[in-house]
Amino acid sequence: MWPARRSTLGFPGPMTSGRGLTLAVNQPRSPSTRSNRVLVLDASQKRVTEIDAASNTVIGATTVAMSGTPTSISVDPATNNILVAATSKSPSPGAAAGSVAVINSDTKVLEAVRDISVAPRLVVPDQHGGRSALVSADATQLVDSSYKILATLPGGVSAAFSVRSDNVAVLSPSGPDSVLNFAGLSAPDPLKLSGAPRALTALPDGGYLVLVDLGGRGRVSRITRDGSVFASTEVAVTAGDLIYEATTNRFTVANNGRLDTAQMPDQVATTQTAPPSQNVNASPSPSTPPSATPETSTPPAATNSPNVLAQARVLSAGVYNLALPGGIEPQFVAASGTRLWLIDQSNNVSSFDMNNGDLSNIGPLRKGATVSYWVAGGSYAYAVDASNGEINVVNTAKGRVEGGFATNVLSPVSAVAVGIDGRLWIGLRNASYLFVFDPITHRMDSLDLAGTRVSALTVDSLGRLFYADDARGTVGTFDPRTLRLNELPFARNGVTTSMLVDATSTLWIGTSTGEIYSVRGGEAKLTVRLQRPVRGFAPDQSGRAWYLAPLPTGLAGYAYAPADGSQAPRSVSGPVQSLNFSPIGRAFLADPRGGFYMSIEGGR
Repeated sequence: MWPARRSTLGFPGPMTSGRGLTLAVNQPRSPSTRSNRVLVLDASQKRVTEIDAASNTVIGATTVAMSGTPTSISVDPATNNILVAATSKSPSPGAAAGSVAVINSDTKVLEAVRDISVAPRLVVPDQHGGRSALVSADATQLVDSSYKILATLPGGVSAAFSVRSDNVAVLSPSGPDSVLNFAGLSAPDPLKLSGAPRALTALPDGGYLVLVDLGGRGRVSRITRDGSVFASTEVAVTAGDLIYEATTNRFTVANNGRLDTAQMPDQVATTQTAPPSQNVNASPSPSTPPSATPETSTPPAATNSPNVLAQARVLSAGVYNLALPGGIEPQFVAASGTRLWLIDQSNNVSSFDMNNGDLSNIGPLRKGATVSYWVAGGSYAYAVDASNGEINVVNTAKGRVEGGFATNVLSPVSAVAVGIDGRLWIGLRNASYLFVFDPITHRMDSLDLAGTRVSALTVDSLGRLFYADDARGTVGTFDPRTLRLNELPFARNGVTTSMLVDATSTLWIGTSTGEIYSVRGGEAKLTVRLQRPVRGFAPDQSGRAWYLAPLPTGLAGYAYAPADGSQAPRSVSGPVQSLNFSPIGRAFLADPRGGFYMSIEGGR
């Protein structure tokens, strides 16, 4: 069982060398900082040159006073400092094999040179800050901000931190082929790949892109966050740095001044000569509740239905009715990316693409399953029975129901949330514990909250859990990486019905008596008073929080609006089960009678 620590709460891509020249892009930390810069490392002259990417002019140059041979340059996203790695010449036994120079990106002053015990090919900072991976052929060291070694991983040619979890991946040679090794709380098994390892980069969805050399031709593979090959495509180049551009969904291989760009692979891969070895029957740890046992076998294949958007019927200006075919009546709806995952009146699961209107049948949950909570995130969706904690798992990446798992929790479930790594977090009504279920290993671990009772849960973009404790009148956070609990007193009327952390890291809290609060910097502010229960929150395409609530007594239907009260509510006249937004600005409200209301809120 994990220990918990409590304190006072205050809410709040590297490139390798080619012909002696190495590049890194210095992204601004906020709109107020300067525009993007390109940093060029001349290894032979030990000089870093800064270039304005917009005007293509040299801004300045800094000589790096460090011994050895520079090998790479990168930018620490937490501090914006420039990091230059170097290897020592013929180090004696016990001496430093390399070093990392830290340059202040504003003053261009060399702040420190840190000796390290490996000969670094790359320094890869964690996008979330606080950690870096020092990659060498012999070993990869995971270090903190002071370069204290946290873990030693296999050596390799490249590494990348997952954007959506605390996992780190290391790309290493394995004979003539490659292996992708993972480390972290929810790390999958190593993934074997055909071809010699060349480059690795992280993707926004928590997965990775990998470049290998197949002996004269290159292959770029898209790897999911759970460690499987989703798709592959062949490219003409066999070496270079791998760069992903999110705005165009394309990748570039940069090598010796040459840039080769191609479309991100988006078809399921069928050619993979060294498939991953997945262990999904791992035994639970001593602190794990009774092991979860799957109750279904072969999942049904997804089938497609007619386009739902094509059948839209206008109700009023900007509001449409979308009827679902086949008598589907959505009782539970959860969003993940562009898709809504539905459970209908017969406990059958479907998925609906909010962008193109495609509806796919996934298949039924375990026979007799009771659904109290339905949440989705990452590559999984979970249906949870509040009375006994049974979890029905749907693999959303593969479009299949994976089974029901008995957990025998200590108390009825009071709240659930999906972490950025795809694991399911569970709070209990009458017991001071948090549980976390891993959909890959089927393990469930527990955390003693030292008296805290969880009434509601949500997760922010950094993976921190925000919770409400109505019994003790507090709200707080739990960080899975540090195992630290932070709390502050928070008095409100009624009970907490919903929580959400928006794109500005503001916590929104809705209550059964209709109050909506924003919590930021340790202070709570009442923004809206509805005098009727807040049924839920949802982020729109910009990350702004919207609420869903019934219309006032005597009126049938539901209202929805920004939680900050900046916009007048919109309403629909029928019952509503959920509110979700598509990435292009459409609001979807599930009608349990057999469809959706759709409105256009700043999108298409």
